[in-house]
Amino acid sequence: MQRFIEEFVYRLRDEYSDAVAVVLKGSHARGEASPWSDIDFDVLVSAPGVEEYRTWIEPVEERLVHISAAVESL
Repeated sequence: MQRFIEEFVYRLRDEYSDAVAVVLKGSHARGEASPWSDIDFDVLVSAPGVEEYRTWIEPVEERLVHISAAVESL
């Protein structure tokens, strides 16, 4: 799962070229994730007025995982 998370961070940085930081949060960040945990990110961007919430369902290790990203300007 760690490899998938790292690759998804690169994907987020590609989608948001003005990203200042991509922060993993939730159970994965705390080291408490179960096999059924979702993956949560905050994406901080330098562009003004950006505020959105994105979600994906991605296949990971033979199951579907819910991924969310709260995108906010600094």
